[in-house]
Amino acid sequence: MYTCICSAIYAGPECIDDKTSGTIRLVACRSDGCCRVEVQYQQTWGTVCDDGADATEAKVACRQVGCGNSLAPALSIQRFGGGSGKIWLDDVNCAGSEDTLDDCTHTALGTHNCVHTEDWGVCCNGGDTG
Repeated sequence: MYTCICSAIYAGPECIDDKTSGTIRLVACRSDGCCRVEVQYQQTWGTVCDDGADATEAKVACRQVGCGNSLAPALSIQRFGGGSGKIWLDDVNCAGSEDTLDDCTHTALGTHNCVHTEDWGVCCNGGDTG
């Protein structure tokens, strides 16, 4: 399970990965609560490409990790450092009501036309997950 806590030290949530379960995590979080989105497949963490991602996908990702709703439209991770390793998801398209990013339409896992400068990040509010 992934936990999101709001700290008086930070302006936004700090999402903690307990590395024991779950399929999504927010990493490389900045003090404003903006973090890179990573998903796990075949026991390997990888990034999500920003192609087509917007506020709807950000809402689903924030809700999935228990960090409330997104504060801003989807952000390219280029603003705060790209990931490395696998790129698992590309062309993610959500309606907004999905429980997980995997419930949204996307290309086959591991199929992409991206590089890590296109890794996707979100800004979550750390509040109500409803």
